[in-house]
Amino acid sequence: MAYLDHEEAFEDFKERALEGIRSHFPIEGRERTLLLKGLEVEAAKDAHDDIEGQHKAKLSGATFARPVYATLALRDNATGKETVERLQVAELPVVTRRYSYIVGGQEYQVDNQWQLKPGVYTKRRQTGELETRFNITNRQDFDVTFDPATKQFKMERGKSKSIPVYPLMKAMGVDDDTLERQWGKDVLEANKQMRGAATALEQFYKADRKSAPSSRDAAASYVREALAGSELRPDATELTLGKPFKAVDGNVLTLATSKMLQVQSGKVPEDDRDNLVFKDLRSVGDYAYDKMTDWRVQRSLKAKMLRQINTASAPRQVVRTEMFNKPLLDTFRKNASVRVADQVNPVEMVSSAMATTIMGPGGIKSENAIVDEAKLINPSHLGFLDPLHTPEGSRTGVTLHLPLGVKKVGKEPMIPVYNLHTGKRDFIGPKTFMRSSVVLPDQVKWDHNQRPRPVTPSVKVSSTSNELEQQSFKDADYAMYHPSQAFSVTSNLIPFMGNNSGNRATYATSQIEQAISLEDRDAPLVQVGTGGKGVRSYEEFVGRHSAHRAPESGVVVHADKEHGIVILGKDKKQHRVQLYNNFPLNDAKSVLDSTPTVKVGDKVKAGQTVADNNFTRDGTLALGKNLTVAYIPYKGYNFEDGVVISESAADALRSVHLYKPKLKVQEGDVGSPKKFQIQHPEAYRKEQYEKLSEDGVVQVGQKVLPGDPLILNTRP
Repeated sequence: MAYLDHEEAFEDFKERALEGIRSHFPIEGRERTLLLKGLEVEAAKDAHDDIEGQHKAKLSGATFARPVYATLALRDNATGKETVERLQVAELPVVTRRYSYIVGGQEYQVDNQWQLKPGVYTKRRQTGELETRFNITNRQDFDVTFDPATKQFKMERGKSKSIPVYPLMKAMGVDDDTLERQWGKDVLEANKQMRGAATALEQFYKADRKSAPSSRDAAASYVREALAGSELRPDATELTLGKPFKAVDGNVLTLATSKMLQVQSGKVPEDDRDNLVFKDLRSVGDYAYDKMTDWRVQRSLKAKMLRQINTASAPRQVVRTEMFNKPLLDTFRKNASVRVADQVNPVEMVSSAMATTIMGPGGIKSENAIVDEAKLINPSHLGFLDPLHTPEGSRTGVTLHLPLGVKKVGKEPMIPVYNLHTGKRDFIGPKTFMRSSVVLPDQVKWDHNQRPRPVTPSVKVSSTSNELEQQSFKDADYAMYHPSQAFSVTSNLIPFMGNNSGNRATYATSQIEQAISLEDRDAPLVQVGTGGKGVRSYEEFVGRHSAHRAPESGVVVHADKEHGIVILGKDKKQHRVQLYNNFPLNDAKSVLDSTPTVKVGDKVKAGQTVADNNFTRDGTLALGKNLTVAYIPYKGYNFEDGVVISESAADALRSVHLYKPKLKVQEGDVGSPKKFQIQHPEAYRKEQYEKLSEDGVVQVGQKVLPGDPLILNTRP
């Protein structure tokens, strides 16, 4: 999701999804044209806090979403007369306070993805062979390889692995004089005499079209059209080729092959494709846009609308809601970056929203295709990825988490820094960070005017290419605000981070996210300070995102779990805060259940905690119990990770669970308590039967004790 703020997350998703819908219009038919005049999502204030609506959607297998309305005009091409209608064309899933999306009754979370930018990248393969990858999004990718023994360049395109490159460059208008200056005479001659050079254009054509061209001229024309139509990102090629290019042309091929020779000779380094300057950060909105603009979807929807457009008298006869709704919901149903939310505890929920991966649509398809280099910490990660917060096993280094403060702008991650030249707060991306001198956060102290002062005249900085070095403070460009900027929400909950080893910190992030709620929980006595104003600790920070707060200042006029908390505001209007009431989560051990911390008549201020859930205490994250402990040997039973504890300590750590018993009922089964009692008169007591409904299922609101029946069933 890449956003901690729910409103920002929904706005990004909404804008990208609407952009995808707009791409389908206008639809021009022979008799009529369908125009899009307006597109909007029905507003719903604080929809992410509509707990009752979310609960209903989960139980009924529905989608928790807002309707998308389009104002469409059907224009008569001959007269210019328009028929205008406002129609619902889709429904947009709303992000919940749990950072999830409810689609078809299931709660999903969406991983953020690092995707290589369209560009030209030179690197050695694991076999040692030198390649230049032409990463193309709108056309077919291809590679150019160099054999130092034969001094020849070959192209790998589709199933064709050895298409001579020289004839393709000639077709793109590159002359021999240019190639001799760039390659040298011996390399040029080797490529001129390369086997298969005479049929290279035909090989390229066959690799794409799966058939032979009608003539050599047709093959040459296709080569020029296919390569010139292969889009590149200027910001990526400027870094790798020295110049910005929007598409593949003769200059791109010349510079790319020349660079390969320089890399082969050791004059210039390989391109670091794992560097974040070459990556786009994609989130749910980008996936939705991709689904809506996929060429198959574009072709299918256009064909459906064209079948109706010339005989239709109104837009509703051309457009149906399911047309756009299906690809939009496929963002969640058919997407490798989407998974059923784990929902163990609030920390895990926040953490999952900030998780990133290099796998998924448009990225690496299989774990087997991930090379070891892609799992390693890259210098460009500083400030943009937490190096500690990663799972164990095959996903180590593949799944990483965004640190606090990272802001997604378009497809680029941005972090806040202090501009030492202007004295203002700036947001910069990986490219600016890499090209600048950034003072590390522990090298400065902040005065009462919130201006950085160096601890010593010479400070540790992240300099060009993110190399750490000592430098004069006056020569630096930016300063990071706080060490927490390097770590995720979960990592920042670890006390005394500076005194922990990396491995132990990584284990700690997993343990925090696996904690289940306790019946008698405490906010920790030792909390991790934020170093800023307002929220004092990260435990308070997570608690504020999880517990319930007053939307307005006023007086509490109602407070209970079932109906929530009602506040009579200063505007004389009633403001209702919905509470969790045994809200089922995806994790089999977890549940969300709220308890008011205010009573009728209490005066509250906007933002004040008015109810805890079963993971908070007084609005602060409370995942454990503060115990007075002493470690002593006990009859040899204390060994490594095995610790003997007292029964009173075990009672203090009693956890809270939501149990979901199910029974498959067959035809002829009897669930009536009266009939069950006749068959099994000694099974239960009268007061136990009174807790059940007539169909033999325990009634909502009943307090059950160990041994009480939850579902009665008997069969002949």
